[in-house]
Amino acid sequence: MRKFSYISKYKLQEALYIVGFFVIVFILILLISNVSDFHLLRGAIGVVFLGLITAWYEIVLAPKLQTKITTFLFMLATLLFYYLIFSLMLLLYAYINLIFKAGLSFSEAMDYNLFDIYPQGWREMLFYFFVFILILQLTRELRMKTGRGLTKNFLLGKLRNPLSDKRIFMFMDLTSSTSYAEILGHKKYSSFIRDIYIELDEHIIAAKGSLYQYVGDEVVVSWSVKDGLKKNNCINFFFMVQKRMSELENFFKSKYEVVPQFKAGLHIGEVAITEVGGVLKRELAFHGDVVNTTARICAECRKLNESFLISKELSGMIKDLDENFSIQSVGKFNLRGKINEIELFKVIWKCNADNNKKMKEDYFKDDEIIKRLEAVEK
Repeated sequence: MRKFSYISKYKLQEALYIVGFFVIVFILILLISNVSDFHLLRGAIGVVFLGLITAWYEIVLAPKLQTKITTFLFMLATLLFYYLIFSLMLLLYAYINLIFKAGLSFSEAMDYNLFDIYPQGWREMLFYFFVFILILQLTRELRMKTGRGLTKNFLLGKLRNPLSDKRIFMFMDLTSSTSYAEILGHKKYSSFIRDIYIELDEHIIAAKGSLYQYVGDEVVVSWSVKDGLKKNNCINFFFMVQKRMSELENFFKSKYEVVPQFKAGLHIGEVAITEVGGVLKRELAFHGDVVNTTARICAECRKLNESFLISKELSGMIKDLDENFSIQSVGKFNLRGKINEIELFKVIWKCNADNNKKMKEDYFKDDEIIKRLEAVEK
């Protein structure tokens, strides 16, 4: 449950994916470009190094840049970064050959016209490099947009007709969102929501989930049954988000004077997955009773004053739950729009018991804000 292992595992997997992609890319580039006299060991080291640099940019630096500069400037910065890194790698390889293979001294190598080494291959390799960088970006974007396990079906056009699948859904809603909007005003509240969503993205991917929708201040996440139940990802995700919000308490207090807290509903069931839309916009959609029921379970959190409720069907599938968690029945309820009663269970993180008992004063900067919030709620 520690953030380090939870998030770092995702970053490591992404880094390995990028490095592996670069190994394939460089092999193809060398074959197509007919680059001769290539030393395998030095080339392998260069490929891994370039892959790691790219992984660092894509996983660490790029997400930060995207939130601070415009899309146009970000695209230019990305192209410039890749151009400089790859050019430096080619130059470094040339210097190594001149010094260690041709026997030139360091000063002689510095005076050498390196472009003579790659009269045509230089431009060709740069061209193919950018082509494969584009492919890398497109594949990663597709994985983000379609979710785990759906990219292949999306590319093959199978989602144009509805496909049946069993999935786990979570509706996660910002607590007291109306009050926050009243206090902060629409512009500052929008910035508040944006900062929250930036933090959520990494946790969704790390928990092997797929982001279905951002609906105002509500987030809808889905999992395949396998990914959701593996290591109880669908349960851990909610508490990891709560933990992250607590870690950012000082940031949110100083910038917005409030700290976000969430309530969530979790359910499992059959859905139809299909591609909807026309010329203006196309996206994946999930249709089925499970989606509506999950939304109703989330809404029930407010009535029962609980932060996390799950359905009986899903609770029976949770295995090997950590000793710091407990699942307790809260009763059967007639949810809005449902004919039959549904038994709901609350999930409690024992390590977070003290945090759950905090009063509103713990989440606000001063008494004036508390009074304003109470006035709005009345």
